[in-house]
Amino acid sequence: MKNFAWPPAGAQAKTFTADQLRKRATVLQEYLKTRFPEVVKGATEVSVGPFSGEANGVITEGQTYLDGFTRYGLNGARSAVNIAIFAPGHPNGPTPKELCGGVNGGCKPITVDGGSATFVVMESPADPADPGQIMSVVQFRADGSVVRATGYNYDPVASVGPNYTKEIPIGIDQLMALATDSKIAI
Repeated sequence: MKNFAWPPAGAQAKTFTADQLRKRATVLQEYLKTRFPEVVKGATEVSVGPFSGEANGVITEGQTYLDGFTRYGLNGARSAVNIAIFAPGHPNGPTPKELCGGVNGGCKPITVDGGSATFVVMESPADPADPGQIMSVVQFRADGSVVRATGYNYDPVASVGPNYTKEIPIGIDQLMALATDSKIAI
């Protein structure tokens, strides 16, 4: 990680109109309907939600990120994966220093390749009695964008619950396949 500079030299901030982001959100949602079951073999009842901003389904002018959940079942467990995509120059996007600054349960680089790097981050609950587990794979891309794929040992968008499982139903390899997929971008 010492040789990894963020943001990359020459990365240009990008801004989008709300209409451009809505179109991209629709493309991402359709893409994940096919891609998610390819990556998460055996997933059932896959439901790809809309990509949006802070409020579910709302995209605003000048927004520089998209965020969405894909719900699924796997081996009898219900869960979801959150995909967050930050455009180059996003003022609130994650940084390697923030991810690996010791606050989380653990962070380690998986790959560092020139202008991009991929990290796995395990988040520890604030309350030791909380059985929640959260694991993210975050790719910092050479163009200055960031893609984060996050898995849970519960369904974070369920209307009731949560019903915790012993482990997160999907693994690092599956989250990495989503976070590093070049078609998952804005």
